[in-house]
Amino acid sequence: MRLEMGFIAKTTGGRIIGDGNTVCEGVCVDSRLVRARQLFVALKGEREDGHAHAAQALKTAAAAMVSDPVEAAGPLVVVGDTQRALRDLGRGACRRLDPMIVAITGSVGKSTAKELTAASLALTVPGVAASKGNLNSTIGVPLSVCNLPDGTRWAVLEMGINKPGEMRALGAIAPPDVILFTGVHPVHTAYFDSLETIAREKAALAEFLKSEGTVCFPAGDPRLTPLLAPLRCRRITFGPGGDVQAVLTEDRGFLGYAGGIRIRDTETPFSIPHAALHVETVLQAAAVLHAFGIGPEAVARAAHDFTPMSGRLNLLRTERGLTIVNDCYNASPFALDALLDRFAKTPAAGKRILVLGDMLELGTFEERAHLDAGIAAARVVDVLVTLGPRAALAAHTFAETGRTAIPCGTVEAAAEAVLSVAAPGAWIVLKASRGVALERLIPLLENAHAV
Repeated sequence: MRLEMGFIAKTTGGRIIGDGNTVCEGVCVDSRLVRARQLFVALKGEREDGHAHAAQALKTAAAAMVSDPVEAAGPLVVVGDTQRALRDLGRGACRRLDPMIVAITGSVGKSTAKELTAASLALTVPGVAASKGNLNSTIGVPLSVCNLPDGTRWAVLEMGINKPGEMRALGAIAPPDVILFTGVHPVHTAYFDSLETIAREKAALAEFLKSEGTVCFPAGDPRLTPLLAPLRCRRITFGPGGDVQAVLTEDRGFLGYAGGIRIRDTETPFSIPHAALHVETVLQAAAVLHAFGIGPEAVARAAHDFTPMSGRLNLLRTERGLTIVNDCYNASPFALDALLDRFAKTPAAGKRILVLGDMLELGTFEERAHLDAGIAAARVVDVLVTLGPRAALAAHTFAETGRTAIPCGTVEAAAEAVLSVAAPGAWIVLKASRGVALERLIPLLENAHAV
């Protein structure tokens, strides 16, 4: 998006030093990644202060936004607080561009739902853009808005929270036309005292819903339904008993599934030849399109051709005949249960092996979640290999069922444990929180390649 210096200064309450006629194209907060013609915003973080890198960034960037004095050659916009100014700039840019906005929030599945929804919309309407990666925070959302292409008419934005109060900040930046709530589960609970508190924080986004807007949420969700049902807006539910439902005719777990998307009395067939999408994600995208009066045929097409996101249910095979499912991007009790359900339905010829790393940021749920994980895994897998002190709790309850559990302290030890029990035909599923970086295990499992 083109951002003139005058617009930046007016929107953020800043003052211009240098060439006031400079035009920036997009925004970046990482001096290592800034591109030509972008605006570099110097943020103060816990470990780094972007002001220390402003001079280096201005060797490439068109201009910089700062709150502290810097010795840099290049146009500057000086503001009181760069984080607040970034949010103000995102809000101003969103007003100027004025696209239809789909906001996606929830405990799990936001990024995949965002990608499938955007791909489905792009098959039916022009000018669709989506936030990149998982830029969903009070920094990521304004960055996403400021980097939307000029001419964007439909913007699909992911919105996530880690602390109370953040959702209202996000809603103020990009008021949505449609909100998709994927659900509320024990994820990032370290800063919240209960799931009900998380639900209230998520539901606060509805305060910013535009007139004639729509909220989409899981049918019968025990925490969201009491908060969203009373709203004076259109509501679309998905899942069993909802307005948008799935009828499965074939389910081969990680090898794909087929069925139909049912809306009222109409059923649209779909077939997904991979593990990259849960059926809930297909229904979520269909609910959003239904909110805009668009049928689910585009969702069926986009789901069939969907390219898996890195670290999310990627299927790999090794030269010795092992099949690996890389689901290392993140982990939570709910996501693990869904993963085990897919594993149970997969026609595996050999042993089923789960490599489970620590599930982080669960707060008071942490110990119970890992103990329960071992019990749940024992219903599906033959061998559990764990990495980290929290996941070792799962190994304990798994071993109590009489099955083989191998707790490990390093990635190398985990790889050795897997290879000691995995014969050709075995399936190995990797699951852990992002901080564990469990994908480091894959190169140690002998020449894995994408299927």
